[in-house]
Amino acid sequence: MNNFLVFLSLQRMFDLAVESGASINIQNNLKMTPLTVAAYLARQEMFFHIANIEREVYWQIGNVCCSAYPIEQLDTINSSTGELNMQSALNLIVFGVRVTLQGWQLAYFIEKNCESGVF
Repeated sequence: MNNFLVFLSLQRMFDLAVESGASINIQNNLKMTPLTVAAYLARQEMFFHIANIEREVYWQIGNVCCSAYPIEQLDTINSSTGELNMQSALNLIVFGVRVTLQGWQLAYFIEKNCESGVF
């Protein structure tokens, strides 16, 4: 569900889903989380919105903030195995192609993600 909300760029609905208990790190059948889907589809506002939800703020003075972001979905190196993570947000941003789905492509995208029961 969250991946579909990212696909449609519905920030408020995404927030409601997360507040209602939806996982922000759930993967679709392509092994992509909402953050990596936002990177793959070049949904800049959704990407930064999801990244800000995931961050941990250490301190803030005025508009200056020190925060940490989990790098598991961002970094191209898998932190546990040391192997290349081709589905990382950074890899998708640098090497990915902006995808515009129309008509039958949208139906195919929805069908494939519904098969996994994650969409």
